[in-house]
Amino acid sequence: MQNGFFSANIPSSDAVEKTDYCGTNSGHKVDKSTVFESFYDEVGNAPMICECPVNYLCKVIQTIPVFDFTMFLGDIVAVYANDECLENGKPDALKVKPTIMMMPGYYELKNRVGTLFQTYNSSR
Repeated sequence: MQNGFFSANIPSSDAVEKTDYCGTNSGHKVDKSTVFESFYDEVGNAPMICECPVNYLCKVIQTIPVFDFTMFLGDIVAVYANDECLENGKPDALKVKPTIMMMPGYYELKNRVGTLFQTYNSSR
């Protein structure tokens, strides 16, 4: 809030325990700043998580109060990705191994099932 930036960090399934802890404990009640190691861009705009294979640095464009917290909307201004999750210079979702939360648990990707911006015939 103070400097107008925030980060969105994509954890891999390797960090599911830490991710679950951070997602189920309020920062108002516990200090989660030491759960992950953080880094900053060269300007120091917002902390990002070293253990996450992909990090998005975002500039705040709008804040929306929602009950007892503030939701931030932002423009992505920089993307940081670990070399081992890249394919031809771009993040490969299967190498990133993002964690998906869906009841009753956490899941990781296994296969690509489609291509973006393609028209698919549907028999529905």
